[in-house]
Amino acid sequence: MPKPWRIGVKPANGRFPFESIAAEEEYANWFGRYLQQSRSFGVCQLLESMGPELFDPAARQLISLHDDFCCRESNRELA
Repeated sequence: MPKPWRIGVKPANGRFPFESIAAEEEYANWFGRYLQQSRSFGVCQLLESMGPELFDPAARQLISLHDDFCCRESNRELA
């Protein structure tokens, strides 16, 4: 997920633990706006792979998880 200021969203006012229910609701509203705005942006892009292919299944799984979460759509503008 991109940093809020890189996609034109002001940082949230509150943080966990929230001081009140109202502060928690305000944060939830902010987070919803942030998620909506962040859908247009990517945070990384695979440029090339170099070196031998990894044979360690744990390393391969970790890289796959990273790529699925961070590089799903490489055609999005980077934040």
